[in-house]
Amino acid sequence: MSDTFFKEKKPWSKYKDFILDYYLTPYIAKVKYLKRPILIIDCCAGPGKFEDGTEGSPLIITKHIVESRNNGIDIKGLFLEKQKKYFKNLENLMMPHSDYIMVHQTDFTGYLSKIAGMAKSHTVFLYVDPYGIKELPFEELAIIYEQINKSGSSVEVLMNFNSAGFVRCGLVSLKMESIIPDSELTEEFYDEPIADIQGMTPEQMDEIAGGNYWKNVVVDTNLSFAEKEREIGKLYAKQMNKYYPITVDYPVKAKYHHKAPKYRLIYGTRHSDGIFLMNDIMYDARERFLISEFSDGKLFDTRPVEEEKNMAVFTKYLYEIISREQPITRKFVKLAAMQEFFCRYKTGDYSEAIRNLLKGFEGLRIFSKSGKTKINDEELLSTKQFK
Repeated sequence: MSDTFFKEKKPWSKYKDFILDYYLTPYIAKVKYLKRPILIIDCCAGPGKFEDGTEGSPLIITKHIVESRNNGIDIKGLFLEKQKKYFKNLENLMMPHSDYIMVHQTDFTGYLSKIAGMAKSHTVFLYVDPYGIKELPFEELAIIYEQINKSGSSVEVLMNFNSAGFVRCGLVSLKMESIIPDSELTEEFYDEPIADIQGMTPEQMDEIAGGNYWKNVVVDTNLSFAEKEREIGKLYAKQMNKYYPITVDYPVKAKYHHKAPKYRLIYGTRHSDGIFLMNDIMYDARERFLISEFSDGKLFDTRPVEEEKNMAVFTKYLYEIISREQPITRKFVKLAAMQEFFCRYKTGDYSEAIRNLLKGFEGLRIFSKSGKTKINDEELLSTKQFK
């Protein structure tokens, strides 16, 4: 890790911290009804605060824990950091909260079995934000994921996966890095210390990926670097589908014009409420990014056409889902469409589009079982009238 990593919070760090901060409030409000102690785990916590004074993820999480405990919720935090210099800062920062925040100097992969044990009796939110990819052995993380099936626990994960870094490491491990055109990489990728992308064997890459599927992707000379990165992110999320029925990822770029993202945020849950909440929060984060790129300091919003909402196309896509899967509840229409349009439309847009279809939209019409246009998520929908 670069010695200047925690000097100041970079734009992409602000992006993921915004998402973490906004998600924890509705998340805690939902899972408190499971009647289990809640445990928020920051697996690569860092020093807790950047040198420029901005809050790191531990302080953001602690703020939510303190507020929740003041409201009578049984919730604690577990912060792990392996580097001594960062751990000492973190330990001092968390001293006033030692009754409900546990801080350990350790590599979180060595702590995974203990976390898995805690997941048997706790509702767990796992925030995994490593500097690179070396700390993400898939099968070890799966020990925690498996608690979902073994004990019925609620275990959600929000992970920062450096898929672009994975492609670079994969190419280096196969002695093929020279095939990446300079135009495909941004200046941020060259900022990574060379030690962070060298020294990985193909076998170690298999451990991180949870299989050897990555090889066919990174060696494919018909794919650009950006296409390889996108496919790796997609396939990694698919691996997580073994444990989470709902897994989505979102690319976070430093600048809009960059061909490959800085990293992908991968979110796994087994509850539809989780994906609806995360969709709206990532939508808001994405809007903030687009405004900063195309509106701030300008007379008009100059965002590209492809970044604008197209409610007509979106509404017709929902009609296709209903036509194909009917009868289907509004909830499952939303879930199906979110796999395609994750964080491109808010949940309110889904409701608006379905309401328009119930009234008739450009020659398309659907029907609700109740015959009403004002419906809830459990209402059955069809392109044919119910008898």
